[in-house]
Order: sequence, then structure tokens, then C-alpha cells
Amino acid sequence: MVALNFIGPSASNQSTFSSPFPAGDLGSAQRRDLSLKVLGGTEPVTHIAARHGVSRKFVYQQTTKTTTMTRCCSICR
Repeated sequence: MVALNFIGPSASNQSTFSSPFPAGDLGSAQRRDLSLKVLGGTEPVTHIAARHGVSRKFVYQQTTKTTTMTRCCSICR
């Protein structure tokens, strides 16, 4: 369990918590879309990563997960 402590008068005004890492703020649909852009091959991975504020490593990891899930789903059918 992680406890978050906010110090200062503005602490009570904070209604949402944003991750200090941009990748943590991406939802599953955004992660999927990001990897589909890579698989589409229309844009360099460096540009996609920079636009979303994430590392190329993260983009490649998400692309691998998407590819693996796609293969698993096609085998199960």
C-alpha cells in the first residue's frame, strides 16, 4: 500500500493524482493505439514516443504485448 502525503494549503484542493511518469497516465486504449501506430509503420518509433512523452523502450514493450495478445487471440479461435 502506498500512502500519499500532500503538504501545504493546496493539498486539499487536489482532486486527482497524476503519475510522475507519463506512461503511468496512459490508459489501456491509449497504450493499444500507441502500439498499433508502431505496427502500422507509418511513423518512426522515436516520434511516437516523443509525442506521448514516453521512452522508446516503453513503446516497444507495449508493441510486444499487443503482438503477443493478437497471436494468442488468433490461436484460441
